Amino acid sequence: MDDLGQGMATVFQSSGFNAEVEAELIMGILESNGVRAVVSGLDTLPGAHDVLVQVSAEDEQQAQ
Repeated sequence: MDDLGQGMATVFQSSGFNAEVEAELIMGILESNGVRAVVSGLDTLPGAHDVLVQVSAEDEQQAQ
């Protein structure tokens, strides 16, 4: 996992055509297990950018 130095750790990163769907699923799984997650990079053009799911650095171990 990647730590961006902002107190957040990236647990998923993709620019694939279905990245947004995968990110939403991952976020749902994490949140249902008590890990708050943030999805960033959502846009109107799928596949044109990276979609990230991030958790706080403190929750990184639990998110794995």
